[in-house]
Amino acid sequence: MFHYLLKVWYIGTKFLGSQRLSGKLNAMDRTVEGEIIEVLKKTNYITSARNNRFKAGQRTDRGVHAREAMFSFISKRKLYVNIINDQLGSDIGINHWAKIEPKAYPRHDCEWKEYRYFLPKIGKISKKTMETLRLILEEIQGTHNFTLFSKTDATKNKSPYITLRKCTFEEMDNYLVFKFQSQSFLWQQIRRTMNFINKIIVNETPREKALQKVRKRLKENYIKSNWDDREKPLLADGLVLWKAKLPDSYEIHSEPKLQWRRRERLEPVFHRKRAQIYAIESILKDADVQEEKAIQIRKKRVNR
Repeated sequence: MFHYLLKVWYIGTKFLGSQRLSGKLNAMDRTVEGEIIEVLKKTNYITSARNNRFKAGQRTDRGVHAREAMFSFISKRKLYVNIINDQLGSDIGINHWAKIEPKAYPRHDCEWKEYRYFLPKIGKISKKTMETLRLILEEIQGTHNFTLFSKTDATKNKSPYITLRKCTFEEMDNYLVFKFQSQSFLWQQIRRTMNFINKIIVNETPREKALQKVRKRLKENYIKSNWDDREKPLLADGLVLWKAKLPDSYEIHSEPKLQWRRRERLEPVFHRKRAQIYAIESILKDADVQEEKAIQIRKKRVNR
């Protein structure tokens, strides 16, 4: 038996989410896990998710995209990525893979994940507001109780404490891209954090007032007495699971032909929302870079 890790990209627009659904489904009820499992069955890599220990390394909500989502399974067959990619839809594909140890557990072994949110600019953003955003991200970086920035359920025994190891943003011509790194995230944590940030931008909230607001929402006493005073989630279409950092012991491979779908094939998939377009274009641009790197690596191997 071989134990494989797949890193998968997908455009989340036409998926109900990443987690597979139970019960009777119609043809339009697509999930990322469900699609991958069906293709692995079709190509005789697995007989069932249970028998072949199919596991996901994360979950994403409906409409969220991914550049590096992790999935693993065991199989008797040698892995040929293109066989699987050829059977997947035009909005999903495998870009990296690895043969891993029998007891490896990518979800737990993952050192950190990075999510990026692509926020369209509406008009010019002042230097003061840009500085306020930088200070807000400094405030939320580190270990905090993010109850009011998530969809945490008070009845479930899950810690609301998350350590954000990195929170930064970068200004592009037409949008801002926010980058968040952590070993794990709470449900809708990034989207609700981004809703808070978006309101600061739109309202041009003064620096001190903005900092008071974020500090208040991270304080234990305020959280306990204001459980319902949580941020609502910003739209999913600007959010991308950008990277999953695994230990160096995982020997990750890329194929020269990565099967990244080009813009003309993706055209019917999205509805020209600006955040969605910026997110998808960033995935595609990165694909070109990764594909060229993979080709150069393969050439070096051939020339040895």
